[in-house]
Amino acid sequence: MEHVERDASAKAARNIARAIGTPASLSAMIVCSASKRDFAAQVAAELSGDGIFAYTLGLAGDRDQAKWEPLKRMIGGIASTWALGFFISWQDSGFLFDVVGRPDTGIKIRCDHLYCDFCIRLPGLIRTASADPWELENFKGSLLKALADVPRFSQPEMEITTRAGTRVTLLPRKWNDSGGEVFTAPVEGLASGAIVVDGCAYSGPPKVPFALKLKGGQVANLDELEKTDDQQRMVLDDLTRDANARVLAELGIGVNPQAREDADLMEAEQARGTCHFGFGHNVEYGGTNASSYHFDLVVRRPTIKLGKRVIMKDGVLVNA
Repeated sequence: MEHVERDASAKAARNIARAIGTPASLSAMIVCSASKRDFAAQVAAELSGDGIFAYTLGLAGDRDQAKWEPLKRMIGGIASTWALGFFISWQDSGFLFDVVGRPDTGIKIRCDHLYCDFCIRLPGLIRTASADPWELENFKGSLLKALADVPRFSQPEMEITTRAGTRVTLLPRKWNDSGGEVFTAPVEGLASGAIVVDGCAYSGPPKVPFALKLKGGQVANLDELEKTDDQQRMVLDDLTRDANARVLAELGIGVNPQAREDADLMEAEQARGTCHFGFGHNVEYGGTNASSYHFDLVVRRPTIKLGKRVIMKDGVLVNA
């Protein structure tokens, strides 16, 4: 087992180094939390093997934002010419979001050779990053092609159903591509139906699957969420952060065959055979809903229809 884990870690580090690419300056800075230092060193070694000078900087865990300023200025000064890699634990997420930003509310830094793990736990990082990049890109390409194959001058409605009881109709916009998912910002105000969360809510699968009922594109059954259930209470808190937090903001489809659907959210939403629904902010990737927050909930084994055509059946891409 230890040999298998070492092999996966080495493969993940190699894939990340290749994904970062080769900057014109042949220089890279790797910023890491203490818990990810050993893995960051593996990535740095892979970059060095490609002829790139890799400087690794470990965070000291200081929460004083004023002490981040010199590091922020240094990173900003080299971002246009160096490669940057961030391997950050949740304890240092404040630093990461302040320097790099968040994918759901906007990336602050502009760098052609940037890799960021966005605080995914180390085992999940190794699993997801060790997936065969060629197979992953081919699958993603097939999925995006199927999603884009719509009649000219027409955008058919999409329906998502699961055996657990999810049945949602929505109108997708343009599809976006990220490392572990493809996603869209559905047209606001049109989504209807019910989402039965059976895949992941924050830290893992819900203790009991629960339903969110959509009307006019937003959750309409807040009073039915069970406050004695920790996960449902967190969902209620997030849906009521502001007036737009309960709006359906995203539909994402996981594409990574190595990601585990029973892990925490950062990994589960990437798992092939799942899709996730996001709520709140979506302006940065094509929506119009501005909110102070964005969060996702995962469902398992979706069947996805675009118009009359089945794109995915029980989590499996049709004709893949």
